[in-house]
Amino acid sequence: MNVSDELRETYTNMITEVSNLAKGPKSFEKHVTELIESLIETEVYPEIEEWKDRRFFPGFRAKTAEFCYDDWHPRKGDVVVASFLKTGTHWVREIVRQLFFQHDATLIEETKKIGFFYAYLETGSPCKFEIMDNLPFPRRIFGTHMPAELLNVKKYTEKGVKIIYVYRNPKDQLVSFFHFMRSMQFAEP
Repeated sequence: MNVSDELRETYTNMITEVSNLAKGPKSFEKHVTELIESLIETEVYPEIEEWKDRRFFPGFRAKTAEFCYDDWHPRKGDVVVASFLKTGTHWVREIVRQLFFQHDATLIEETKKIGFFYAYLETGSPCKFEIMDNLPFPRRIFGTHMPAELLNVKKYTEKGVKIIYVYRNPKDQLVSFFHFMRSMQFAEP
């Protein structure tokens, strides 16, 4: 089994599990396939993409960020945890998730299944938003590493979305980022 096959199997299991939670008359099979192919493409052939004169770290998709900015509409009650890479975005998202759903064991378990490619606004394929919009969660928690000018903050605040900005001591962040980059397959030694 090669890397692409392993990734396909892993992503298929993760994405199918989440899309099966989605409510509505529509089948998400086409979206699941598109999302899997998008994730494999960014993993196997990582490249830096650009949108609005900004470069996107491999794995983050310019077309997904653009769709999110122009076409996707968040819901009142959604939360976006915004930060630079390696400043604790995942940890803050996890804390918020547990605070929101602490009294409902089912929601705690179901929301735990939302992977990186669903949770971050600029990852995966734009089709993921249709799946996310049909999940039966009263509130959703997203993360982003995009700067405010790529986030369409006005649209988010008008919709009643809460934005949490995470800041970390720059020295600590740089050390963490350095070690993270050394572990990346596309990073040169």
